[in-house]
Amino acid sequence: MSRLSLLAWATALASAAFSTGEVWDLRQQPPAEMHGGMCPASGPAGGLPYLSRLLTPLVGDASSLADLAVLYAVPALLVVAGFLAAGSRPRAPRAGRRVAGLLTLIALASPLGAQYFDFETCQVAAVLSWRWFTEVMAAWGAAELLLLVAAVLVLLVTQDDAEPAPADLGARRSAAFVIDYLIVVTLASLAGLPASECGPLSSDALSCLLLLPVAVVYALSGRTFGKRIARIEVVSATTGGPPRWRGAAVRALVFPGLVLLPGFGVVALVVDGLWWLVDGHPLHDRLSGTVHLAVHFRPEPVTVQILRA
Repeated sequence: MSRLSLLAWATALASAAFSTGEVWDLRQQPPAEMHGGMCPASGPAGGLPYLSRLLTPLVGDASSLADLAVLYAVPALLVVAGFLAAGSRPRAPRAGRRVAGLLTLIALASPLGAQYFDFETCQVAAVLSWRWFTEVMAAWGAAELLLLVAAVLVLLVTQDDAEPAPADLGARRSAAFVIDYLIVVTLASLAGLPASECGPLSSDALSCLLLLPVAVVYALSGRTFGKRIARIEVVSATTGGPPRWRGAAVRALVFPGLVLLPGFGVVALVVDGLWWLVDGHPLHDRLSGTVHLAVHFRPEPVTVQILRA
């Protein structure tokens, strides 16, 4: 590895670690005094009511995970994991894209979930409202910018223009996860939970029970609703068929089972993600002996009968 590459990795590590240092500095300072009058309870203002209610749990959970990731130096760990994976050239481009993508997600998600309250109108700015966008942009700072700088540096030192980019199902898996998440949020909303408590990471046991439809469909076919829409499936790494019940049980126990545990869930998610960066497969796939495959649409052959006179 050249000196220029080592310098880029060191700069990326320092940029990623800056956000964690800033958070710990803020935690050492005394809390700021709040000035303002009393406001009666009021719902979110502005935005699209149904869409805002649907996205509020997703935005809140994403922001909470991003804040916890920054607090426990996950961005710096991601850069270190990418550096270790860069020692194996066949995996370096893919690992670099994953590290850069996760750093970008942390930078974008962190300012999204705060409950921006307008004391003039005594209302919370609804997600996707003009006031919400204004407050999100104002919340951006040097920490988020440096995370994006770290992402760009990781991409520059891991990508090789001479090598074709290998196929990666990361985007499809992420899309499938978001779809399944929104399905659970919709079910929780129909069950009458407040919008702020509809997310699986922020609600009580009721919404965990609402995960059962997604779990049952996965257990029967190896494909959740989101995986069906994203056209991917989980298969056994040895047989290529649907995973056996033991493999499916182990996989579900690690993810999302351990992830939903209060306190320990974030640790399990970080370990699972870092394993994915270095090994190329998440820990729950490795332990259960499963892999993800793309489902290609193949039209069935049509038999044409020719009638002779």
